[in-house]
Amino acid sequence: MRKSWAFPACLALVLAIGSPPAWSDITVDFEGGYNFGLYDWWKWETDVWDPPAAGPTVFEAIPGHGGTGSAQAVCTLYGNHYVLKTMAAVSAGLDYVASVWVQTRLYNGSPGVPSSSTWVEFGWDPLGRDTTQPPEAGLLTWCTDPRHDFDNNAGNWVKYSGELFTALGTSVTIAFKVGSTDTVNGIYVLFDDLEIAQYTGLYPRYQLPDTFDTTYTLAVADGWRLRFLSGDAKPHWAEAPGRSGSAQRLCASTDTLDLAVNFGAVKLFEVLPNQIYNLSLWINVSDSSGTTLADANPIDPGPIVKFGVDATAQNTDPEATTILWNTNPTQYFSTPGNENTWQTFDTPMFRATTDTVSVWLWVQGDSLVGVDARFDDLHVKTSADPRRWRMYR
Repeated sequence: MRKSWAFPACLALVLAIGSPPAWSDITVDFEGGYNFGLYDWWKWETDVWDPPAAGPTVFEAIPGHGGTGSAQAVCTLYGNHYVLKTMAAVSAGLDYVASVWVQTRLYNGSPGVPSSSTWVEFGWDPLGRDTTQPPEAGLLTWCTDPRHDFDNNAGNWVKYSGELFTALGTSVTIAFKVGSTDTVNGIYVLFDDLEIAQYTGLYPRYQLPDTFDTTYTLAVADGWRLRFLSGDAKPHWAEAPGRSGSAQRLCASTDTLDLAVNFGAVKLFEVLPNQIYNLSLWINVSDSSGTTLADANPIDPGPIVKFGVDATAQNTDPEATTILWNTNPTQYFSTPGNENTWQTFDTPMFRATTDTVSVWLWVQGDSLVGVDARFDDLHVKTSADPRRWRMYR
């Protein structure tokens, strides 16, 4: 599958101050308020090394970025160390970009380029789990650009921006990683002016068909972005076996009995304006125990499996009235014998109003029944049949 364009994993802006975003959810200036060398109740963690790694030196460094104020300093000769904090104020289902200014020196604070036996990275966990340690830290993603940019950030402030991420709850964890096996010169790192801003720019568009045989980042197929509605449990998603290769798996179920959850994924695709389309998708569904979907609690909505298309290309609101949903998968997979089988479903016919449409995948479990769905092989259909054009009109 060929993309029209895509975001780089990390962007470095050397000694430059860009224009501020329209608004920012979280900004951290690291000015004052240090406790035991850590800013505003940030905390320290370290990996288990053999021999055991000595703890890092953490302290308030003056001045910070811009030659004023303070910065969080972390320096070490040996070990892999983290400074982190979980912060609220993000919204589940919205997209954000985190950025931070970084400067490096040698361990004793003297000017110099750290060796290749040292490293510095920063990361984010969109589930907001307050640790860098496994197994809880499975969604922590790292921007590695600072460790490959010592020629620029040694003695200079450089701004690094991470890749786009979708908040999976109301909190996000930000972590700084500093490590060394260079026990002579080590590394000294300063962090300042952290910013987490909602992304309001353009999204990449992709070409149809989508076979889902692609790279999966944090268990999500390339180009797809998770979206959520309120629910009582956190969902699961994964790369799963498809009809031939891979498929996107969305599970509205958890390890607990309370299975109420409502989420899905969306992706933008290129189309021809004013052309009549409908799209087809293969779906395979069971309940969370691998059997036929059954509405054990008719008071609650669900279980539901559906997919749809939005000719306006909006990709943020799963409740938008512009989405044309096909809800037939729910009824089909509620019929005994249809569970765990692949079946193709089509969207309603629609006219592309622009050169982009958004495609939506969605699952919803109620308080008793979970949904385990796999989605594969999205294809486009067009019609030049005058009879179908007249029927559409």
